[in-house]
Amino acid sequence: MPAHNATRKNSIWRLTDEYSLFYLTWIEPNRMTGKNVWLTKSSGQKWKSWCGYAFENLCLSHVPQIKNALGITGVLTKETAWQSTPTRTQNQGAQIDLLIDRNDQTINICEMKFTESPFVIDKRYARELQNTIAVFRQRTSTGKALFLTMVTAQGVKSNSHSQALVTNEVKLAQLFAD
Repeated sequence: MPAHNATRKNSIWRLTDEYSLFYLTWIEPNRMTGKNVWLTKSSGQKWKSWCGYAFENLCLSHVPQIKNALGITGVLTKETAWQSTPTRTQNQGAQIDLLIDRNDQTINICEMKFTESPFVIDKRYARELQNTIAVFRQRTSTGKALFLTMVTAQGVKSNSHSQALVTNEVKLAQLFAD
């Protein structure tokens, strides 16, 4: 997937073959480590991080289903990722998993989160999301409407932060809906 307005220098690369990703992360480095290695490894932070990355890959391979869940299958779109690193004059950076840049003057900023229970947007994470949206708007100079879309495994827990920020929500089951 190309990065939004990317040059070759600031392109974003991602290994998308699920088996290769799993093999290189979990099987190859642990071939000679002995008994119960899987029980130990699958309960650690590295496993949780890998689950998040694998979930992002799953979502990126199901963009048509995300568009269907959003009700925008009839809208011409361009799907990209986006990142901006801090500079001397702008000390805030940001990264966006998936942008759905729509022909109807709207951009869905898709944030993908894998959790085993509904995802909670707390005060700290709400500030991160607000920062991401502000940095994107400022660095791209877009005048389009920006909709924060959460793509999650178990949904987003409703609270004051989610109600103030989230425009759309897509759940894992919708990626496999007919």
